[in-house]
Amino acid sequence: MGYEIAPADWAAEIVSAQVGGAPDEIAILYAVTGADGRLFATSRGSKRSALGMLLAGHGGQWVDGSFLPERPGYVVRPFEWAPGERVVGASFPSPNANVTPSHTGARTVRTFLEVSAGMARTLHAASVVAPLLACLVRPPLDRAIARSAEAPDEAGRRSAPYRILCEATKRGQRASLILRGRDPYGFTGELVAYAADRALAGAISARGVVAPSVAFPAHASLDALRLLGVQIEKKES
Repeated sequence: MGYEIAPADWAAEIVSAQVGGAPDEIAILYAVTGADGRLFATSRGSKRSALGMLLAGHGGQWVDGSFLPERPGYVVRPFEWAPGERVVGASFPSPNANVTPSHTGARTVRTFLEVSAGMARTLHAASVVAPLLACLVRPPLDRAIARSAEAPDEAGRRSAPYRILCEATKRGQRASLILRGRDPYGFTGELVAYAADRALAGAISARGVVAPSVAFPAHASLDALRLLGVQIEKKES
């Protein structure tokens, strides 16, 4: 029920239905910046996780009906938040590739992180040579992370905006939703509280490890996010 799974999974359920179900592809783009528009300052633990994932090449994506190993940054593609606002996304592992295909029937589900064009090129190159570089760059990067702040300060965290774009395509049809809010760390806490409230109310009938859209109705869940201040809009294709 974290920031990088539940909201996009609910959005994917809705845009999938809007193209008639079983889309050819669902692409999910995450973007988080600081209040000054620069890269959001993540916690020390998040930095270590991201570094380990990048250098080890762990992760995968749902491609052509199967979950396949795929190094972070292997796929780089353009996205458009609005007319004239084009950005670059680099693929990265997210739980959405594991759970979203189960209820949408999507043939391909890929998750992306908005990065600069230069960073995208670096990540793509690293996806090829990461195993060779890992033993060389890991020690100095670990030291640099150890010197970084344990977590973002509260003011910076609360003011940090995030955006999530979920886009489904099928035989030329396209449907998209954009979610906008602030403070992804605080938002994750709100999502956990929402899940706990629904569980205590006896509103969950699913059992086992399931997608957020299986445990919680997508439309009702997005309505709950609106009450938390999340802006949800249909992106015009």
